Amino acid sequence: MPFPIERFSDLNVAVPSAEKKPHKLSQFNDTRTDEYYWLRSDARDDPEVLEYLCKENAYTKACLEDPTEVLRATLYDDMKSRIKEDDRQPAFREDDWYYYTRTVEGQQYSIHCRRPVPSARAGLPPTIHDTVDTNEVEQILIDENVRAASLQYYRMNACEQSPNHNTLAIAEDTTGAEKYTVRFFDLSDGGATPLPQHIIENCSGDIAWATDTILFYLTKDALDRPDRLWRYDLSAAHPESMDVFHETDDQHYLSLSRAQ
Repeated sequence: MPFPIERFSDLNVAVPSAEKKPHKLSQFNDTRTDEYYWLRSDARDDPEVLEYLCKENAYTKACLEDPTEVLRATLYDDMKSRIKEDDRQPAFREDDWYYYTRTVEGQQYSIHCRRPVPSARAGLPPTIHDTVDTNEVEQILIDENVRAASLQYYRMNACEQSPNHNTLAIAEDTTGAEKYTVRFFDLSDGGATPLPQHIIENCSGDIAWATDTILFYLTKDALDRPDRLWRYDLSAAHPESMDVFHETDDQHYLSLSRAQ
């Protein structure tokens, strides 16, 4: 497919030009000058830097949006045609429940579900012949499509049930800033009832249950490095997070998962 513009200079758009501000850097007995060092803004709130980045983004959009519109649509349709939209992921058994996610044609996000193990097999250890019995009632735990319906951005990073299968914890980002909110749901009545009294803001998105009521999670520092491990107890009279560990070495970051 030929590119519709031979030269970007044909566009009636001003090319952004960053101001040169000499800044000397010394290391290993060597001094060098970086004229664009001022563009580094770890706090990401420098008005001058943000203004320049907006100009760069506007220029890129002007150069590429219209010329590549047909190409982008073609690529999107081609990739979408290779995806089975109406699909279900393999279920995994945990105790007397089968957990799985499924997708529906025309919807962008996953639906998290579970079905009970048939009573004839309840209490017995899993085998390689275990399969979901579709005669058992499906419980929809979380429909990401519903949660994302009124949002410009949505991403769920974690969806974890407690060891006794009575509580669900999810970590979701609704802004695109990779700052996740952990929310809890009561599963004991056959549905997924929100527990608004239990909300944890500004998490990394990693969560792991320790007991039926205790959840561990991570938070990030100012540079978005996961650096703190926290403990949250839903059964406490006045639930609050307890700081368990802080990784102070900025060359390392934390991750979190539950051992099998």
